[in-house]
Amino acid sequence: MRRIFLVAVPVILLLGAVTWTVLALGGPYNVPWSTVDGGGGESAGGSYALKGTAGQPEAGSKLVGGSYGLTGGFGPGVAGGPPPSAAKAVASLRTAVDVWLPENDSAAGVAIGIPQVVDASTGLPLPNVLLGAYAASLTYPPDPPLPPDFIAVLGCRLKPPFETGACNTSGDPNGIVILSGLAPQGAPWPVDPLAFVPLRLLGCVQNVGTVTLTFSQVVDVNGDPLDPGPPVVRTFRRGDAKPDGVVAISDVLYIRQYLVGLRPLGDGPGQVNAVNAASVKQDGAFDKITTADVLYLAQLLVGMRDGCFSLLPAAEPPER
Repeated sequence: MRRIFLVAVPVILLLGAVTWTVLALGGPYNVPWSTVDGGGGESAGGSYALKGTAGQPEAGSKLVGGSYGLTGGFGPGVAGGPPPSAAKAVASLRTAVDVWLPENDSAAGVAIGIPQVVDASTGLPLPNVLLGAYAASLTYPPDPPLPPDFIAVLGCRLKPPFETGACNTSGDPNGIVILSGLAPQGAPWPVDPLAFVPLRLLGCVQNVGTVTLTFSQVVDVNGDPLDPGPPVVRTFRRGDAKPDGVVAISDVLYIRQYLVGLRPLGDGPGQVNAVNAASVKQDGAFDKITTADVLYLAQLLVGMRDGCFSLLPAAEPPER
């Protein structure tokens, strides 16, 4: 009996080893040796932070078993600077009339604004974003002595809650207005206007001028950057109040309807372009929409004024 017992023990151990090996292999699958290379979580000190991973295989080649694969490596980091912003500021450049203090006089021009902040990928609104600061430029063709189809900037004013900032209209020969504004407490959108810039069209009815708004930087109240979006361009033609690209009797009608409250100002269909309308008769420090603009347009259409709205000499009466 003793000799039988000594033989049975090795046999049992051998069978157990074979069984364990089969179970460990699991058919076509293979689990290679791996190590736990550091604890998970984040360690921070001062302005530095270190993120660790738990249970990650060592860096090396890809491990394959059947139709499955596992690649070892390091936790992902940030390459090439900060990640792109998920928020996008929607810029607005619209024609408007503003009360210009301290002169307390109305002025036609363009209102600069950010009416919306959206997700850069989906275009859906992001209502919880608070705007903190912006920097922008408004470019326009310079004044004469170049050909008179250009635009004059008559001033610039920042609007609340972004009154802290700068608005430079110091006669740049290239036609550039530099704007910046700051709201330390943050401002929910829409913020429209951020600023107002009075304009005057210097050309004739056949001339076309453009104004381009470009936001170089927009940040939220935490200082995180937003995608400033593409430039916004507006095109102007003196007298084209409708605006449809031509100066005609419909422009006279549109200005008259605005003056009696039948049409709004704006840049869409059925709206009156404030700059095109107010620049017909130039009114001193600033241009505003009045009955005189209606009269000047009517006189142009019946041949009493030229395309630059200068009064033509009266025709001599025929001899009898």
